Amino acid sequence: MEPLRTKPNSKPQRRDDVTYHVIDDEALIYDPDRGATHRLNSTARFIWENCDGSASCQTIAEKLTHVWNASPQQARIDVVGAVGSMVDNGLLSVGSDR
Repeated sequence: MEPLRTKPNSKPQRRDDVTYHVIDDEALIYDPDRGATHRLNSTARFIWENCDGSASCQTIAEKLTHVWNASPQQARIDVVGAVGSMVDNGLLSVGSDR
């Protein structure tokens, strides 16, 4: 089975069993299944905090444009890339509207 590719309509969902700590503007996420710690910069932290399973990557990108004054295209690229990386690292799962 081919892995699900992250797209603008993907709806990322955080895993409930990871430990999440905020340190200044960044965050650390500990994945007990893999025994790995992941460091998120402030942009990735913002994206992570908005991955509640109800918001699409496009919606998160729209929010990002207001917080960081980024262009819509760049925000979409950043969100889809960050979510894809977090999915690859097992921190998020994604669904989409069909």
